[in-house]
Amino acid sequence: MTTSNLAPQGGQSGQIHYRVWLAVALLYTLVIVLQSLRQGSLAFPPTFDDITYFNDGLDRLQIFYNGGFGALGADLVKHPPHSPFSTLEAFLAFAIFGVHPWAPPLLNGVLVWLLLVFGEYLGRELPVVLRVTLVASTLSWPLTENLILECRPDIIWGLLSASTIILIFEQPWLTSSPRTQVVVGCLIGLALLTKASTFPVTLTTVVLALLVASLIDWIAGTGRQRLLAVNALTLGVALVVALPYYLMALPALTEYIVDVFGSTLAAWEVHQSLQANLTYYLTGPGGAFMLGAWWWVWLGLVSLCAGVVLRGRRGVGRGLGLAVLVGTAYLIVTVSAVKGGVLSPFFGVQLQSLILLNTVQMVAWLHGISDWGRGWLKTLGMTALGAIALGGFHWPLRNLQGGETIGTAAEIKYRRGLVELIYQTITRDAVYRHGIAHLDQQLIQPFFVGVTPYLNDGTLDFVSKRDYFPDRFVPSLGIIPIPNISRGGLPNVSVLNLWLQQHSQNPNQVPAYVNYMDETREYVVAFSADDQDLIPYLPAANLQAQLLAALDQDPNFNLLQTYPNPYGGGKVLLYVKTPPFAGLSQPTNLGPPEKLPGSGPWSGRWGLGPRTTFGVKVNPGQSAKLVLTATALTPGQVMSIKVDGQLVSVHRFTKLAQYDSWEVPVPPGAHRIEINYQHWTSTARDPRPLAVLFKELKLFSVSNYVAQANGPFVATYSLPSPFQGLANPVNLGALEGPYPQLGATKQVRWGLGPVTSFQVNIPATGAAVLQLRCLTLKPGQVMTIRLDGTRVYVYHFPRTGQFQDLRVPLAAQPGIHQVEIAYRDSAALPPDPRPLAVLFEKLKVTGD
Repeated sequence: MTTSNLAPQGGQSGQIHYRVWLAVALLYTLVIVLQSLRQGSLAFPPTFDDITYFNDGLDRLQIFYNGGFGALGADLVKHPPHSPFSTLEAFLAFAIFGVHPWAPPLLNGVLVWLLLVFGEYLGRELPVVLRVTLVASTLSWPLTENLILECRPDIIWGLLSASTIILIFEQPWLTSSPRTQVVVGCLIGLALLTKASTFPVTLTTVVLALLVASLIDWIAGTGRQRLLAVNALTLGVALVVALPYYLMALPALTEYIVDVFGSTLAAWEVHQSLQANLTYYLTGPGGAFMLGAWWWVWLGLVSLCAGVVLRGRRGVGRGLGLAVLVGTAYLIVTVSAVKGGVLSPFFGVQLQSLILLNTVQMVAWLHGISDWGRGWLKTLGMTALGAIALGGFHWPLRNLQGGETIGTAAEIKYRRGLVELIYQTITRDAVYRHGIAHLDQQLIQPFFVGVTPYLNDGTLDFVSKRDYFPDRFVPSLGIIPIPNISRGGLPNVSVLNLWLQQHSQNPNQVPAYVNYMDETREYVVAFSADDQDLIPYLPAANLQAQLLAALDQDPNFNLLQTYPNPYGGGKVLLYVKTPPFAGLSQPTNLGPPEKLPGSGPWSGRWGLGPRTTFGVKVNPGQSAKLVLTATALTPGQVMSIKVDGQLVSVHRFTKLAQYDSWEVPVPPGAHRIEINYQHWTSTARDPRPLAVLFKELKLFSVSNYVAQANGPFVATYSLPSPFQGLANPVNLGALEGPYPQLGATKQVRWGLGPVTSFQVNIPATGAAVLQLRCLTLKPGQVMTIRLDGTRVYVYHFPRTGQFQDLRVPLAAQPGIHQVEIAYRDSAALPPDPRPLAVLFEKLKVTGD
């Protein structure tokens, strides 16, 4: 089953110029990428390995822009990449096209070109029309489409190692030319560099291929005297190509392999029936993702070639040798239960690449043998091949489970938009709270208590780098600080999984888990336990309920934003670490923030004798408490706390220079807090009456720091939203939907009868605009809008079930004002018992 010893009818045809195949490859790549963008899939953020390599490539590109080749080389030695190929590809793609998720897939067109060129080589003795048909048919393989859209190193590694094996058996190995041996050696070296973490598999298969091919030639009495020289040259070239990298990266690679097959092994195993395991990479999910119907074409060709070989006794040795290698590649990935959950299709890519290239090889071999059949039969066979290629081509992207789509465009874009929304919420909130123009990475690293394929630390890291590139400083949003793991060293999901395996495998670890977040992170991204997008095989997926309960009870964290998931169910929750001095108004005898030893990332503040006072405000219906963490430098210090003149707490410091933490309940309403100190002192360097050093002194309640920042108006600095600028709403339903049957493609809120009311903040200009996009299901519905009791707008809905866009000016003195929206009619719609009046897709207040 090789292309050697071909005897083509009618002579050898001319070679197609490489530039023709380059044009075909680039056009095909452009079409796939553009179609993918139209479908919404490239709005889906790159995930897992892909995003890690994107971030690593961007980091190194930033280093290159800042320090040139010298700095880039020094960083390469200090932080060798996990995959030199994928990191280099991201580096080049972003340097050429800019920081866009589609840049690396577009550059993958070069890989498609190389695949076509190799197919041209395998079919080099075919007539040109048949060769074009054969080579072009590879474009309809799912593997080729995935080669473009997947930017992890697995597929190119599989094709490189498979090409190496095919070339070794393509002709008598021991009599091959030195040029062929050098090429094979380079391919081995490149395969070792492309996916370094699989170097044991690479070495096992290519060394076995060299041994089997050499044994076949030895038995045939061909080139025995060259046995050592040929294999030494091949492996020597591979060593020259790959050794420099492995000298730098081998310890980290070894550690990674030990972790994957040691402490984290259970997370990557897939336990299934014997039949499902045997067919996983052929007709199962892995096979559907990479092979599709071409598996049956390959199986038919194998049967046909086996019959020809048995009848004519031609190509028996190398055909059997190649079969041994295909069988070995199959056994390596089938015997092991390590298939990696949703990552499983990529584990078998060497086998599937061998099937692809061997298909081209077998068709060329069958056409070349003189007794295969008449010319019309060969033409019929090639016509059938072209028909299979055209019939097997599908636009929809296959998902990692072998399905025909990874979701509707709207669903994927929603998820991609959620990544952007959470990133922007964090960055705007951080800029507001810290008063900085550029974000400090030590202040904005979020922690993920679970991950989904689209929302994880790597995706937020990428959008951060994209927004700040090519500034000299690139903030990092998501690197989890684990000892002995360097930047670029491991895929982010493996890093996260490793941490979880070590720290939070069971509910007993939840307190330590939350304490870790308390000490290291300002933002936490969590998921409700019913979120269907959570990756189920990571340990934290089973701890979401306990972790959310712990976060809700933790005085150091407050729920900043909730993002419902209308497609996958559940919701995403963003928590923020409350500032240490939130919720205090008009303080007296409270020193300014000072960077002090042991105060962590926040500044400490001195309580000055004889007393510190400040105001607090707790909204009606909310429970709140004053959270204090402080230390005393004076022996026997006693601190008493009064609320509106009434003594509520006395605390005695028993140890000096050690922080004590306690809480004091605060009832709803506006209050004046008074903290009295029994002792205070001064120093030569600081003449102030120093009494107690506070690490924390804050009011903990819902939106505590938001209330302190600007009354109840989150919209002043939060992301623009369809329901921005409303405070204390009454009879305005929660977010729900969307309802496509009503034309509501976004989430909506019901205005409930008889009146919806809320407060607005009229800016200093004295004018604002109420923007509405709404519909009613009640014929003859009338909506009356009043500002502080005065009617300012009346709207008669002209029809039902159709959204109307309205703008209502609100002119009044600057300050807080009451808005009421009264409805003529409302009614329940079973099974919903609420008095539904008007459905709002937008109800927001903006400046004029």
